[in-house]
Amino acid sequence: MKKRNKNARNYSPEARKKLEQQVLDCLKNAKTDEERKKCLKDLLRLTKRYFS
Repeated sequence: MKKRNKNARNYSPEARKKLEQQVLDCLKNAKTDEERKKCLKDLLRLTKRYFS
């Protein structure tokens, strides 16, 4: 099991819901595959910071 970083913050349910909505909006509004990849990269970068 991976150890959690002491400084890691957990997202509240409200924050998770908002983040999920932002990602869905980003993906929906993306016109190219490159824009979609950027949405997913940004999401991974954000979640890695808090859950690694």
